[in-house]
Amino acid sequence: MNKSIAAAVSAAAVVVGVAGCHTADDASAQTTPATTTQTLTQTQTQTSTVVSDAPDTTSPAADPVTPATAGDGRCLDPNSPVVTEALAGIGTFYGRGIVADKHTDAPVGSCPDLMWVDAVLDQGTGSSPTRVLFFDANGFVRYDTEHETAFSQVTAWSNSSVSVTYRWLGPGDATANPTGGPVVVNYRLAGDEVVADRDVPAQAWGEDVQGTPSR
Repeated sequence: MNKSIAAAVSAAAVVVGVAGCHTADDASAQTTPATTTQTLTQTQTQTSTVVSDAPDTTSPAADPVTPATAGDGRCLDPNSPVVTEALAGIGTFYGRGIVADKHTDAPVGSCPDLMWVDAVLDQGTGSSPTRVLFFDANGFVRYDTEHETAFSQVTAWSNSSVSVTYRWLGPGDATANPTGGPVVVNYRLAGDEVVADRDVPAQAWGEDVQGTPSR
């Protein structure tokens, strides 16, 4: 009987000893999740700090250039001093001057690099002298040609180029119906100059152009 009780007590002690025993591996397994959670939390905090402290490298938007020809909110105002001075430089025909007709019509902030004015004789007719004037943001650049022409007009344009179509009277033509041409000359802004891709035909400023400029 005493031997049986002693054996039972000994067995119970073994069971309790085994149940309460932990190895180093067990400890590692239990502490790993807590360590991982802490590490992730630190990483997330550090990442957020780096992003919020990063310098702003975005360049501020440049202010739009206001051309010297601008007025009334438009890129080219035909009544601006720059334009009127360029028109006055053409001279007069029989006491009448050249005035602005059609021209670049864009709001300040959307100005093309090359702007233009179709200039005509004040109170002129279809065969009266015409001239095209070119401007950039700094002011007047040049006329389309140093000769007065007739039946010429701007027919196309882009940011830095303007196309002028030239016509002229043929033999027996009525002034309302010129049959000479058409010839298109493309003018392009190159630096501070305006260059043409071809010469204006001499016929465009021939004897059929009415009027002779007086300076």
